[in-house]
Amino acid sequence: MVFLSLLGVAALVFWIWMLIDCMRREPPESMEKLTWALVILLGSIVGALVYYVIRKLPRDRI
Repeated sequence: MVFLSLLGVAALVFWIWMLIDCMRREPPESMEKLTWALVILLGSIVGALVYYVIRKLPRDRI
């Protein structure tokens, strides 16, 4: 039971981290910021994982 609680807290922290990253790093002049924010908000942890793989990893490798 403790493991599942810790996993839930870790997922919540990751979700919030990706939402903050999206708000800070996506360009404000395009609709990408709004689109990614909606993907993260509506997709929950799956949306955050999609954002992490598609946007954050390639950007951090540069």
